[in-house]
Amino acid sequence: FNSENSEEMKKIGFLGVMLFAFQNMVLAQHDVGVYLGGGAYNLMVVDEPNTNYVPTAQLGISYISPFAKNKLFLNTRLNYSYLSSTKFTGPDSISISTVEFPEEFSGSIIIPVPPQFITNSLEAANIEYSSHVLSIQLTLGLNGKGFRPFIGLEPFLKDDFYLAKIEEDNGTKSTGVLGTTIGASAVLGFQIPFSKRWALNTSYVRQFTNDRDIIPGVNQVLPGQGKDTKFQRFDLSIRYRLFKKKEKPARNK
Repeated sequence: FNSENSEEMKKIGFLGVMLFAFQNMVLAQHDVGVYLGGGAYNLMVVDEPNTNYVPTAQLGISYISPFAKNKLFLNTRLNYSYLSSTKFTGPDSISISTVEFPEEFSGSIIIPVPPQFITNSLEAANIEYSSHVLSIQLTLGLNGKGFRPFIGLEPFLKDDFYLAKIEEDNGTKSTGVLGTTIGASAVLGFQIPFSKRWALNTSYVRQFTNDRDIIPGVNQVLPGQGKDTKFQRFDLSIRYRLFKKKEKPARNK
């Protein structure tokens, strides 16, 4: 019995040593960090602000890879952002196109009917917008000790939700339209490290592509007269490095 326990303890001890060595010899040499923060965003129509700034929330994980003798760095970041509800304020109109799948009854048999598109032109002030954004942020920066500016690109996939109020003969009807779109934004910002593990990050993110529906023609939300709706975002977050960097021993002179 004692022999078996001794063998088990040896295995557990060996596994612990291996995990400790892996963290200190492998993971510690790679800069993996997590982000948590928030900010504010608004929407623009034809590059003109059309909503008020409202709060955002975000979290992410990133890998920083220094190069060019540690003078530059590349930051690859998987990021999730929640853009809270905001309301259009400008005079522009928004056209909402939804698809319906009506059915006809013939006795006890249901006969499917081709889908019908119903388009409503609404005043922008009657529409609220919110979104969930999943993105991969790729930034290139200068690896300074106290200040690290960076610039980059952020391709994204987002779920847009438009809540519209439609005036009908029998009253006001609220219609929610959800669409999944893809696009890309430009990123400009800087990082301020204040310890070996902690850093403050701030950035300005501006969408420069037109939204493209993942499922074309279904639940589209189109700015009237061919006008494009895009977002701009200000982010402020804290980054924590998961594994402590192993310091190189000083050389004796």
